[in-house]
Amino acid sequence: AYPPGEALDRWIARYTQFVATKQGLAAALHSGDPAYEPLRDYFDTHLAPTLERLLAAAVRSGEVRRDVDARDLLAAVANLCHGAGAERMVALLVAGLRA
Repeated sequence: AYPPGEALDRWIARYTQFVATKQGLAAALHSGDPAYEPLRDYFDTHLAPTLERLLAAAVRSGEVRRDVDARDLLAAVANLCHGAGAERMVALLVAGLRA
């Protein structure tokens, strides 16, 4: 329903809100603890493919750089959600994706 770049922005904003509101989720995803592997697998199986499709559409429309990897972007957003101001920091990251 939205142009590719806007759809990507909206999806990343919702993902950011999700991760930021789940205290400890970002740390758990990047802890290396084997107990959290199923959670990481869930994100890789369900979220990464969706983000890959959104990124591909945004690349085809010329709105996003070609060298953006969905899993790297998911990890970067999760890492930025550790502290206060996550939405602002993610907005800066997303601005850097623009072609």
